[in-house]
Amino acid sequence: MAGTVADILGLMELIDNELETASGEVDETDAITACIQAQHYLETLAASMPKILQSTVNVTTTNDTETTTWTSSILRLDAIWFLDSNSRPIRKLARIDEVGGHVPSLPWPFQVTLPTFGTGAPFAYYGNMANFYWLPRPDGTHTLRVYGFIEQTRFTVRTSAVSYPYRLHLPMAQFAAKLMSVGVNDDTMDLDRLAAQVYTPALRQLRKFDRGGPRGRHYTEFHTT
Repeated sequence: MAGTVADILGLMELIDNELETASGEVDETDAITACIQAQHYLETLAASMPKILQSTVNVTTTNDTETTTWTSSILRLDAIWFLDSNSRPIRKLARIDEVGGHVPSLPWPFQVTLPTFGTGAPFAYYGNMANFYWLPRPDGTHTLRVYGFIEQTRFTVRTSAVSYPYRLHLPMAQFAAKLMSVGVNDDTMDLDRLAAQVYTPALRQLRKFDRGGPRGRHYTEFHTT
């Protein structure tokens, strides 16, 4: 989305002018490692906040199989939509909170007099970051679009692409530079507190990017008394 790790390394020298992070210089390798940890902390914090850096990834069901392996890059799940044969979203799947709730049971005597749920296109799911469990059991290969925060490719070298806006480069450089100073100065800085301090202002803007008007309440359930 914006630049490479080399851009962050350059900012680290601006923050700490004792660092030498240019290609082949003495601090380059450690600085890249610090940038990797800065990336992990950024993604951990972003995944805990709604709608920030939201993206999509598709998952598919397998005929007569109740589960689909969770895509490991999904760090925050915002919604799952069922796609038609033209890859167009047509309905949102309901979330099941009860463990095992994708296999609903009926009270006696209905459990022996009525048929159990058969197969079909899923309309609900239960997820536990290991698998998606579908209700009902899929009757074929169906494609679903997952909205959420998707983990980006881990940095490895100075030329690795940075998949975040340029305005996140500075807080990443701040975090990485501070992380390197911990090993030198025996600093006891709480890294979680530091991450919240340097990343939150930028993430808050990314979360509330649309301020065209007040947000209304959205009701998904109803009850009678």
